[in-house]
This record gives sequence, C-alpha cells and structure tokens, in this order.
Amino acid sequence: AARGMDSLRKALDDRRRIQKEDAEAYARWIEAAPKVLRPTLDSGIFEDGYFVFRPMSEAEKSERRPFKSEETLAALNSKLSKEMPNERERALVLLAWLGSGSGKWTGCPDFEAITEEMLLDIPTEAVVSAAQDENLTPAQLEGAARLLLDFPHLKIPASLREKLCVYAEASGDPYKKSRALKNREVLNKNL
Repeated sequence: AARGMDSLRKALDDRRRIQKEDAEAYARWIEAAPKVLRPTLDSGIFEDGYFVFRPMSEAEKSERRPFKSEETLAALNSKLSKEMPNERERALVLLAWLGSGSGKWTGCPDFEAITEEMLLDIPTEAVVSAAQDENLTPAQLEGAARLLLDFPHLKIPASLREKLCVYAEASGDPYKKSRALKNREVLNKNL
C-alpha cells in the first residue's frame, strides 16, 4: 500500500512541477510579447492547465484542447500589423516571442501555439528573410529553429537550414536534435 502512495505522491509532485514550469514559461512569454498585444493577452487565463481567452465550454473541456479562437488570432494579428506593418519586422518580433517561452518544441504549453499561429499568417518569404538576419538574438534564433525545422520540406536556403540545424544540435535536447537530423536528411538529398 505504501508503494502505491509513493507513486501517487510522485505523480502529484510531477504535476505540480509541470504547472510551476508552465506558469514560469507563461510569465516569460507574456514579458516577451509585443507591448501592443499585452492588454489582450492579460485578459487570458489558465483553466485546467490550458490557456484560454474566456472560460472553456464543456465541449472544449471534453476535447482537452486549448481554445483557439479565429477572432482572437485575427484581433492579435490586426493589432500587431497596425503597430508594425512591415512583415519582416513583425516576423522578427514574433520569432523572438516564440523563442521566449518554455524552450520545449514538443509538449510545450498550449499558449505558445498562439505565437506559431501568428507567424504562420505572415508570408513564408518574410519569415525566412527575417530568420536569415545575421544579428538574430538568442530568442529569435530559438524561435526560427523551432518554427522552420518543424517543416523539413519547406524550401529554405541551405545555409539557413544548416545554421538552424547546428543550433538545434548544440541544444542537447533530444527532440531538437531529431528535428535537426530530419532536416539534414533533406539537405543531403539536395546535394
């Protein structure tokens, strides 16, 4: 019986640790968010570990997925586009924001998907151009690698793909290294 309680205690401790890590990642993510978006984001809440802009319906809770409102994404994109009409500049800001969260590329907190969705609404050419900047901050590099290495067959310059692969491999994270390996396969096929 004591053995069962030990595993229950461990599960509870693990859940609390993950909730704490997610809350810390959320604080970093909000801090890194473009200032124009913070009032909208500050209206967000966590509910059962999911980031939502309003309380979840029973159907959403049963599906166990975060609320992603097209209207909310459109409002965020509109606010940021008005503040920053240049797509390349907007991509740089969003790459930095994406690279400022949990640091996980898989199993990351659901709220980080908002940033990815916003980046996917920018033309790929502008995102790739931004990622090729020679003076990327560490957060921008993390965001670029996370986004672009997730699509190994996306046509991006070999030099950029190589730079992102080197970054991912150096992280030591097994998932990031696996994304780099998959992208290297694409590089090798194109030689």
